Amino acid sequence: MAVTATAQGFVQTPAWLVDEMVAALFASRKPTADDVLVDPGCGNGEFIAGVLRFCKMTGLSLPKVFGIELDRERYEETAITFREEPRVTILHDDFLKSKTLLKADFIIGNPPYVSLTNIAQDDRALFRRAFTSAQGRFDLYMLFFDRALQLLNTDGILSFVTPEKWMYVKSAERLRALLACQHIESLKFVAEDAFTGFVTYPLITQVLKSHVEGRTLVKRRDGQSRSYLLSSDPTRWPSFRNSTVPSRLDDHTSTLADVCSRIGVGPATGYDKAFLIELDEIPEELQPFAYPTLSGKQLNGAQEPSPTQALLLPYDRAGSLLPENKLGALAKWLSPQRARLEQRSCTQRKPWYAYHETPALKHLLQPKLLCRDITDEPKFYIDWTGEIVPRHSVYYLVPKVGVSLGELHQQVSHPLSLDWLKAHAQRAANGYYRMQSSVLK
Repeated sequence: MAVTATAQGFVQTPAWLVDEMVAALFASRKPTADDVLVDPGCGNGEFIAGVLRFCKMTGLSLPKVFGIELDRERYEETAITFREEPRVTILHDDFLKSKTLLKADFIIGNPPYVSLTNIAQDDRALFRRAFTSAQGRFDLYMLFFDRALQLLNTDGILSFVTPEKWMYVKSAERLRALLACQHIESLKFVAEDAFTGFVTYPLITQVLKSHVEGRTLVKRRDGQSRSYLLSSDPTRWPSFRNSTVPSRLDDHTSTLADVCSRIGVGPATGYDKAFLIELDEIPEELQPFAYPTLSGKQLNGAQEPSPTQALLLPYDRAGSLLPENKLGALAKWLSPQRARLEQRSCTQRKPWYAYHETPALKHLLQPKLLCRDITDEPKFYIDWTGEIVPRHSVYYLVPKVGVSLGELHQQVSHPLSLDWLKAHAQRAANGYYRMQSSVLK
């Protein structure tokens, strides 16, 4: 990667990684002069240069190469770079929106990483109509997979380097389902520092557009390789990342989802400051609305959490929003911050005092386990009282009736369990782990 990235998500791929991907692409299928190869976000042309290098070095036929670039300045620079190459065409176009793109036999590249919050509202609506994978808080690179599969000829090959998150996040469920319908030839987890200046946890995904079953070669970051016959149901895929955990733990017969009635994250208020109060400063008239609370940063050290703050909830214990005329002292407490609360997006459809997300109090107000959403080391804490309402930076696990909370805590706190969790959790910056409901389950 370059040391900077544009608002369009452009990052430069290092030459060594380009060469590795091109070699793997053509090892799967040799190109012919009649084939079409597309780089859908070609940037400065690193992958095109890699294809030219490889074909010249090996004597393989050079396919017809098309680079697509949306940014005008980069398009002009790249077009000049390859103007002496008769089999290379650089197009100024939008890969996701174009109606004139050719079908391809090979698609290779590093699609832009652009989160939903940086995608214009009009484009979000357009993409949701056009792409199956445009679900929830999707990222632009997910749609590049979707579009590439649309344009790829049968038995064509796709190779993308992207963040590994598509394998785990809820917003990529539909993308996983799309890819599961094809033959994923290989998954290679690339070193975290492969892109200078960024920690991205990259993954090279190579896909053959074919419904023929085949094994998937997985290369982990620890150098180990293993092949899998993947299910057509992505929810049954094992986790593939670097792990020293015995493989038998991937072949589980029981999961947290089996023994917990609820695994989730604490409610988002949209503006915590308005609803927080110190436990030792709660006036008597606010007591009915106050519940002990903890943020992720406050979960540390002691085995049993000890809240010092309370969260004021305008909800009854079943989780139903109270009418404004029933708030009494709480309405008076919140009124000075009403203007700020009304700026939250949730108030377009909810009363001004409601939370951004409705708290699942009938689940939350039970004895449970708690863990930080982002942590350097996974650790679980017991809320024996069942009265703690965790904030949005804390996950909670409520055991089913008949499941011992203490025994559950012992199980998830076992070194093997924690090693498994570290091997499967999404990675955040600076070596931290990001917990997710899907992984915990």
